[in-house]
Amino acid sequence: MFAAVTDLKTPYDDLLVRASNGDRTAFRRLYDEFSGYAYSILRRQLGDSPHVDDLLQQVFVKVYRELPEFRGEKPFRAWLRRACFFVLYDHLRRSKRHAAISLDQMESPEELVASRSVDATSEPTPEGAFLRAEIRKHTRRILEKLTPEKQMALVMHDFEGHTLDEAAEILGCSRFTVRTRLVRARKEFAQLARKDRRMAQLFRECGA
Repeated sequence: MFAAVTDLKTPYDDLLVRASNGDRTAFRRLYDEFSGYAYSILRRQLGDSPHVDDLLQQVFVKVYRELPEFRGEKPFRAWLRRACFFVLYDHLRRSKRHAAISLDQMESPEELVASRSVDATSEPTPEGAFLRAEIRKHTRRILEKLTPEKQMALVMHDFEGHTLDEAAEILGCSRFTVRTRLVRARKEFAQLARKDRRMAQLFRECGA
């Protein structure tokens, strides 16, 4: 039993304690409560990939196996989020291909560029919505040209808000390595974006 949750500070602490001790009914309830959250993380990264459902199951297999090691230093939701990225990164490395990153719900550089043409306090115009959708599409295509290591560093830090230390833990490398990948990913992304004629056109239309 992990001591950090024995005082039952959250509604899920009792489930976590019971599930960590092998209670399958409690684990099933955890799955029912948190599978939607995990699914949304995987879906944001892989879009409409047919692998999302399989990866979701892999996430909860990992959670079931490692839950007895959970000590509650951070919220379970944050721990589950990291588990999702562990599974996602393993998937990218195994597949030896570049994932199609979905940017529909991310705070990202292209959203900042698009926002220059649309007042953030006003309702988006049809033209503004079209520009945002086009920028997301071309940003996704550029991201697909990066290696999985660079993709993950950029997406996890700049899009998902993970710290360098958190990204390093998930990617199984040092903080310095993540920072190096991130710097190189930003540089390569910028170079590719400048060479993309449609992206350059979109930036001009946005006033960037």
